[in-house]
Amino acid sequence: MTDSALPLGVIEGRDAFVAAVRGLLLGLPEQGPREVWMVDAEFEAWPLDDDPVLDAFTQWLRPAGRRLHIVAGDFKALALRHPRFSTWRRPWAHALDAWQPLPEEQVQLPALLLAGGSALELLDAARWRARVVSTRPALRALHENVATLLHRCESAWPVTTLGL
Repeated sequence: MTDSALPLGVIEGRDAFVAAVRGLLLGLPEQGPREVWMVDAEFEAWPLDDDPVLDAFTQWLRPAGRRLHIVAGDFKALALRHPRFSTWRRPWAHALDAWQPLPEEQVQLPALLLAGGSALELLDAARWRARVVSTRPALRALHENVATLLHRCESAWPVTTLGL
């Protein structure tokens, strides 16, 4: 699904939100953004284990210089919920950054997907109400919010753990 195929404005319902996330992720190879930001507490509703989504991530990351940034509140929950994605990321660790809020910070993570000229932001988790963003000022504001959030985060979810 390309940017133009995403519905503009408000998205209502869990199925519509999941479909919009899937569509944006499946469009990554043809859109070719340099960076993608995925932000959520646990990524519960995200289709990260779907074969087509994993294939799209692989195709998108093949050209050099692309980065996938993930900010999560609980990477253990993400790994349990999406074991195939967790395994898929290992050979792509060089192109992946993972962040988590510092333990002393009280941070409510938004559900947000920023991919080039499009973004999807969950506005109301109880009603699964989201919006598609494609204007430069709105995208810039979302990027600034993520940059501010990163000041309250630390690197997380290592591919390997060191130990004796």
